[in-house]
Amino acid sequence: MENHKHHNFSASDIITQSPQDVFDQFYREKHSVQATDLFNEVDDFKRMLSQLLEQIENDKTELD
Repeated sequence: MENHKHHNFSASDIITQSPQDVFDQFYREKHSVQATDLFNEVDDFKRMLSQLLEQIENDKTELD
């Protein structure tokens, strides 16, 4: 019996998954979200994540 998550994405789950995995998970669960809204969410998330990674790189550079 499979254990399905419903909107229980922890930050670590999302960070360790590719945006495509996150999208596929939403898609499989057939949430009533318009595809365009979902793509926008994924784009926003990718932007947020890249900003976060950039910030981490900057912080690491400052520490060196």
